Amino acid sequence: MLNRQSVKKRTRQTARVIKYILLSFIGLVLLYLIAAFVLSRFSIEGVNEANSPIEIVIVNSGVHTDFILPKNNSVVNWDTIFPIKNTLKKDSTLQYVSIGWGDRNFFLNTPTWDDLTFNTAINAALGLGEAALHVNYCSGIPINNEYKIIYVSEKQYKNLVIFILENAILENNKPRQIIPHMPETIQSNDAYYESPGSYGLFYTCNSFVNEGLIATGKRAALWTPFAGGIFDHYEE
Repeated sequence: MLNRQSVKKRTRQTARVIKYILLSFIGLVLLYLIAAFVLSRFSIEGVNEANSPIEIVIVNSGVHTDFILPKNNSVVNWDTIFPIKNTLKKDSTLQYVSIGWGDRNFFLNTPTWDDLTFNTAINAALGLGEAALHVNYCSGIPINNEYKIIYVSEKQYKNLVIFILENAILENNKPRQIIPHMPETIQSNDAYYESPGSYGLFYTCNSFVNEGLIATGKRAALWTPFAGGIFDHYEE
């Protein structure tokens, strides 16, 4: 009888611990979402400088945000930094470059969402993996995605270039390219480059673009891990 009572007591204690763990987890998720919503409402006001002829674009693919930039202008020729020859197709006719940031393991080992593993997702969420820059040469804006065109001055564009280069690991003054173990993850005009830091719940691909806008001197959220936190500040 005492043994049964002891087992029941331990079962109740275990159930209570599990309940507290689940409630704590739910509470942390809610706190994270509330913080993301509230802090993304606060706007860091940008500067509309006179003579801002350079067009940059922020593009939202649904969960991921990238910059789309002119391949070559008076400020920078991206082909000299992220050479087109590093892509599979080596298509020099493409006049724009898409630059984004994210979890290296996700970029290189997850060709499709069906290939996403639990370990990849957890490591990315907890910031346990390395980061990478994703560079894709393209013909223009993907019209099926949400996007916003922003005009910047040469000075502001230089600041964006500096920000992007600060997020690349350099070797002989050039970003160090990543050669993937799974070639099928690389599309025709893609290339990946090593980046310091790590992707995580508090610094995502969208946080990277948001910080890039801040560095450029354009309007942005105080902090956001989500694409909506950026685009909400550019609603007409």
